[in-house]
Amino acid sequence: MKNKSVQQIYKDIITVLRDYFNDRIEGYSIYDITDDPYQMFTISFTLYNYYNLVLKYNRGKIEFVILVNKYDGISLKISQTWLDKADLNVLCKELDEMVRIRIPDKYLAYYNWE
Repeated sequence: MKNKSVQQIYKDIITVLRDYFNDRIEGYSIYDITDDPYQMFTISFTLYNYYNLVLKYNRGKIEFVILVNKYDGISLKISQTWLDKADLNVLCKELDEMVRIRIPDKYLAYYNWE
């Protein structure tokens, strides 16, 4: 990832998320972008029209947080924490599982996301 610009990294991540989640993801917002002295950015988005999430990228490390309010969140434990070593399909699958276990089954069934 060191050879890529921060803009290319977040575009690649958004593409992978969009391809995996299709209509279950929306509302991307990218902010806190720095390329120098090190690469870092934040992407906020909504999954399943239910949870607002934040993906934090800092010097190659990624973290997902479900926003509870403006200042607090629930950090999601995923095994793929370093982007350059991550299998992005596994990352998306783990993110999907961590979010879906927190959403009522009836809600997922209503939207045919079961």
